[in-house]
Amino acid sequence: MKRLRRLVPIAMAAALAFTAVSCGTREYESPGASSDSGYSESETQSEPEGQRGEIWQWALGRDVDDPALRPYTLDMRGDAASVQSEGFQLHFDSAMKVYMVALVNDESSLGFGPENTFSAYQGALPGDLSWDMTAANVVEVLGEPDDSYTTGYGVELSFTYRDLGGYAVEIDLAARHQRDLWDSPMHMIKVGSA
Repeated sequence: MKRLRRLVPIAMAAALAFTAVSCGTREYESPGASSDSGYSESETQSEPEGQRGEIWQWALGRDVDDPALRPYTLDMRGDAASVQSEGFQLHFDSAMKVYMVALVNDESSLGFGPENTFSAYQGALPGDLSWDMTAANVVEVLGEPDDSYTTGYGVELSFTYRDLGGYAVEIDLAARHQRDLWDSPMHMIKVGSA
């Protein structure tokens, strides 16, 4: 009986290890730990099937009925699903496939009305951008845009980069007046396929 009690924990540990390997889950490795798995630290976390990386990386081209998108499309209106609490929108084409993901900055801090505003998207942004960057910072980091124009709420300057790491990216910068455009923060980053 004593021998059996010693073997049970060993058998349980072996079963857990087998389950983790056979189910495809991986655990974090500490920074600097050597691993021959070929996965980076960000890829070693356990994620639902087909959802590696940021939503703007994995959602493009997916169908509205895709199980991975279901939590975001339950309250869909028209051809877009807005997830204000997480700071993004999914835009669907006529075939109901995601053609663009719009990442949104904290609209209340930008002065957009108190109702129906988006919280800031908390994930990584394309091109090493961050929400505290201004129009001048964006051009400094990404270079001159392929196109730019003024549109939208108040005065909004939009920069278009047709191929930024394999993605087409449009960046809308919020401003109250033309003279403030270069110092204005980013409002929205729209990501599509290049």
